Amino acid sequence: MGCGVSHDWHITNTVLNKGSSCTVYVAHRHATKQVSACKTYHKNASQLAQNEIRILRCLHSCERVCQLWDVQSTGRVMRIFIEMAPYGDLMDHLIQKGALSEGKAVVVVRDVISALAHMHGLGIIHGDVTPDNV
Repeated sequence: MGCGVSHDWHITNTVLNKGSSCTVYVAHRHATKQVSACKTYHKNASQLAQNEIRILRCLHSCERVCQLWDVQSTGRVMRIFIEMAPYGDLMDHLIQKGALSEGKAVVVVRDVISALAHMHGLGIIHGDVTPDNV
């Protein structure tokens, strides 16, 4: 389902994450070679995708949240193209390099609290703050 060309994007076979409602692939924008995370929802999870799109649009001004770049819908799937974290997620870092130093941990926690405060100020609750999502 992931590999293919989708108008402005090439969606690779590289899976970043797989959940119960969607699979996240690496994608590249044809014109700019910009790298994106492509969350691919099956139509039976379209309400979840619509909720995520609505929330990401509300958070467009929050620099601590990966930005929404594009949305595409076909007969079978809905794709959300999101800014890819340049250094991966916190879980990848912990697996590859081990625990954070105290100084780095302070920066990460400060950034997470800042993003959550911004979200909560808009009435949005994340509900899944894990190292995979930081």
